Amino acid sequence: MYVCGITVYLQHIGYDVTYVRNITDIDDKIIKRAFKRKETCEQLSSIMIREMQKDCKMLNLIIPSYEPRVNTKNIKDYASYKYKNTRDFVLWKHAKINEPSWSSPWGDGRPGWHIECSAINYKIFGKNCDIHGGGSDLIFPHHENEIAQSVCAHSEARL
Repeated sequence: MYVCGITVYLQHIGYDVTYVRNITDIDDKIIKRAFKRKETCEQLSSIMIREMQKDCKMLNLIIPSYEPRVNTKNIKDYASYKYKNTRDFVLWKHAKINEPSWSSPWGDGRPGWHIECSAINYKIFGKNCDIHGGGSDLIFPHHENEIAQSVCAHSEARL
């Protein structure tokens, strides 16, 4: 089971569940807020992650088996996929001045358009995942982009 961030989820008793909840610790909103607070994205994200984890513990939520982040330690993995056409890289956001960025064959930038969930899902579960959850407020663009990316990358993936 994979969920996009903190989301309402179910765990059926009797099943051996590998539960993955990602933490997006760099995106446009985080970049803007960190800049406004005169912090790095990593500083702001670390504070927010600690607060989220305190809230989860207080609410007695199930701890995920994996809680991968889209952070500076892992982001290079997302730029390493081989694509057939340069137009496939509309998923790579080119860096603006003073934004965090990483070098890639397509220029300095970072993954965008929710590619982190598709990449994390594939890394942990392979081409198929039994349950992929998320809030109904994320249907567009998040869930729809993830479906499109995964189907394009793995044409035999089940929907």
